[in-house]
Amino acid sequence: MKPLSPRFPIPPGSGGHGHHTASGILGVEAFKLAFWAQTVQAAGQSAVELFGQVRPGHGQRVVQVERQDPGSGAWQPVTTYGKSCDATTPQFLTDKAGVFLRAAPFQGATAYRLAWQNESGDWEWGAPIQVAAKADQPPPGILGKPLLFG
Repeated sequence: MKPLSPRFPIPPGSGGHGHHTASGILGVEAFKLAFWAQTVQAAGQSAVELFGQVRPGHGQRVVQVERQDPGSGAWQPVTTYGKSCDATTPQFLTDKAGVFLRAAPFQGATAYRLAWQNESGDWEWGAPIQVAAKADQPPPGILGKPLLFG
């Protein structure tokens, strides 16, 4: 797999093609719960753009996005905007291919992750993705020492 851009390269010595996604996440879990979060600027306000896919399989899936509290480290579901199962809960349905694109209010630089409710009703979690404090900055760990390749 090739890097998405020079801003997000696959680290040297990381094994290269077939071992890492362009986001730098290792292994099968990156394929199963593909997820990206980034800070964006729109109409003078910051937001977090969220993209993900649950695979393999077919049909809509129940998912939620969680944010890590920088102080306590606890993960909490966040309110996202887009089509939703119920306006009173953070859970929402993906499209028929298991894909979603949503937005969440920006609450500072921290980590987000995708959670998926599997067929047995249990929740499974993907790898966390750091977001930057500002839309024009790379997420922590992209420049300098990467977070996931210590």
